[in-house]
Amino acid sequence: MERRDFLKGMVGGGALVGVPLGALAAATPAGVAAGAAVTIVRQVDLPFAAALAGRIGGSLDAAGMRVARLAPHGDELGRFASVMAILDGARNGHLIGVMDDASAVIVQQLAASRGAACVIQTHHRVSARDVRNCCTVAGLESNLVWSDGVASPADRIGHLYAQAVGRGRASSGSPTAVAKDGFALANDASAASLVSFVINTSSIGRRHTSRETAA
Repeated sequence: MERRDFLKGMVGGGALVGVPLGALAAATPAGVAAGAAVTIVRQVDLPFAAALAGRIGGSLDAAGMRVARLAPHGDELGRFASVMAILDGARNGHLIGVMDDASAVIVQQLAASRGAACVIQTHHRVSARDVRNCCTVAGLESNLVWSDGVASPADRIGHLYAQAVGRGRASSGSPTAVAKDGFALANDASAASLVSFVINTSSIGRRHTSRETAA
């Protein structure tokens, strides 16, 4: 079965909730080490970013991964020096971003300039009733699209990202609960959108070392 069909079936049918994360190994990008350190960067002034970052972080915690959490403002994510400092701090692992579209473009472009690849990106549209997700995975020909309730315990995006960065089997039990889920507070007047993504930062540092050696 092709990776695209496998992932679509898992996400569309809600099967990601109870499935062992190891079952997704064949469908997620290769070259990521188990137990790698992860840095979650959420834009602190972006509505609902805390809720989504909390869900993702909970899944990573449940999988036994080491997680660092940063909460910069949007203006910091628009400054070259700030973003480069974040990338340097997250090297040799993975960076998960939760931010607006403009900030996501800046971070991904600067990461690419350092040789770091974005392996998954998801656009999230939050409304009163649900969160619509459109996910692009490196190597897949089409996007994965699904919706979750604003207070859904499924945490499918967290499970998917935990698999992408760790390939490890999650520990038993549910991911760590978010104390106050901002998604559940959404209403029609405050509909919002945000972007989340996973960058493999393992090449940051190695590229510069090789350049220095060549020089």
